[in-house]
Amino acid sequence: MSTFRGAYVGNAEWLPGRPDEFRRDVMKTFDPLNSLKQGYSCREYGAKPEQIGTQDRPAVMPCGVFWGGPSVGSTLGVDYNHDTSRGLTFNNRTRLKVTFNDNSTLADVPIPNAYRTVCLGLPLTDLVFNTDNTRCWTFIMNLRPRVAGCIGTLEDGDCGKKSIFPDGDGSVIPVAAGQTMRAFVYFEDYNRDLTANCSRCDSVAISVLSNPGLPNGATLLETKGKNDLDDSPDAPSRKVDMLVGGATGKAEFYLNSREIHFTPSLHDAVMVDPAHPGVGVKYQVCFEGSSRKDNGAGDVQKSQAFCMYFQVVRPEPVINGIVEARPSPGTNIDMSTPQEVSVRCPYAWDLNLQDAKDTMSALLLRQATDFDAGYEPGKYHIIATEDPAHPLPHGAHITPPGPGVVQQLRWTPVRGMEGHEFEVCVNFKDVVVDEGSVLSCGKFFVRKCEVCSLNDDTLSSIAAEYHTDWLQLWGANYMVENPNHIPEYQRLKLGPMYTTSKDETVRVLASNFGMSIEGLKRVNPDLEGMDSYSMGTPVCLIPRVCTAGDVAM
Repeated sequence: MSTFRGAYVGNAEWLPGRPDEFRRDVMKTFDPLNSLKQGYSCREYGAKPEQIGTQDRPAVMPCGVFWGGPSVGSTLGVDYNHDTSRGLTFNNRTRLKVTFNDNSTLADVPIPNAYRTVCLGLPLTDLVFNTDNTRCWTFIMNLRPRVAGCIGTLEDGDCGKKSIFPDGDGSVIPVAAGQTMRAFVYFEDYNRDLTANCSRCDSVAISVLSNPGLPNGATLLETKGKNDLDDSPDAPSRKVDMLVGGATGKAEFYLNSREIHFTPSLHDAVMVDPAHPGVGVKYQVCFEGSSRKDNGAGDVQKSQAFCMYFQVVRPEPVINGIVEARPSPGTNIDMSTPQEVSVRCPYAWDLNLQDAKDTMSALLLRQATDFDAGYEPGKYHIIATEDPAHPLPHGAHITPPGPGVVQQLRWTPVRGMEGHEFEVCVNFKDVVVDEGSVLSCGKFFVRKCEVCSLNDDTLSSIAAEYHTDWLQLWGANYMVENPNHIPEYQRLKLGPMYTTSKDETVRVLASNFGMSIEGLKRVNPDLEGMDSYSMGTPVCLIPRVCTAGDVAM
């Protein structure tokens, strides 16, 4: 920066530095901007600008290091000429030009209203100024905007609403396809004054870089700043006290914000990398803050580009468990192991489903708090559906989903299914997004020579259904205490299971056990169409025991 100042001096030899005693005793009195600045700053330049000093040794070395900031380099240039007016040169009037040549690091120092001071005067000695003939000028540095930290402490920037830069530059926000994410882009600028209307504050605008721009489905609202001031704790734009070294300083700065909405499309959930099936398309969005000095009347100064990423996450359906609700409540079902079922029994299995990300910690997947900012548990609602390519067995169905309702797979095997094995497949997917769906299949075997009792069944009613005698059934089911009252869902044997020891014809086998050929075939539907059974074939028998008539018709 360069600035011109006029001064009446009697000698061109002056020192731009001054001892620390002068700063304490004189500077605070003469400095017209003292009330606007923090109680700390970079010390002024000494006579040798190439020297580097620190805050810890201000009286020994002039500063080149800001408190809490990086090491910086800067030089001071001073040009002055005798003032000329109407052709006359005044030897006691000097026109002074002061030029600060600071590197770009100084534009981002974490100090509000950081300043330099140059004092002009006549020294009485090498270390003491003649204070009656000394004048000082303070130059507040123009700091460029930066993304607010928003980590939760005022020192880092307490934004009040969820920021899309929670981890600073390069932050990644996971978003579910088909869901709307709402968050804020926060920029802060440390240049301000202490007037009520902030008449000299920088005016900050937030924009998106055209390359790569905003993804489809994203909307960015207008910049909010000092003209939209709201000092409530959760306001998206407001004044924030500056904390330095654990103590509150005098300065405040404004948080400027733009609200952003993003709703990824279903196409954004397409698998990009098979090695990472849980994520889809990743979008980079870069923001830039620009400020104008002196309440918008000065030059434009732009921040560096700050970029974040929207990571579209795909549904990851998982089965937490399949638990039998009927007839044996609480029994866990392992679909990888073949299951055995009985005819007439109205089975119901609870399907406990969720998305795999719902159990991730906040460290692995950022979760929203008071409003939506990225993926949060439950964004994907996993449901069970029948897969057209793998139809369910006859009589089986999946109950429809509903709020707070556990879906069930229900199936009542019917007569004629005995001895057959069925593949039962269920498709698990998000209620809207088909991407990431999972097909889970299991084997179910319908037991032969077995039937399930229902409410109000008796041995007589079941015997009539199978054309046998109730005493025959009672003999095969010794556990039944009362033939007129059978517990619901009781597994009852129709008769013994016989394994052929040699090849036998259906006619001979039926004759040997007092059954008709048709009756033998009816209770062995898995052997339909066979006129003879090979050795080792399991056969269900309902032999004539208590009656002389035909059975199992």
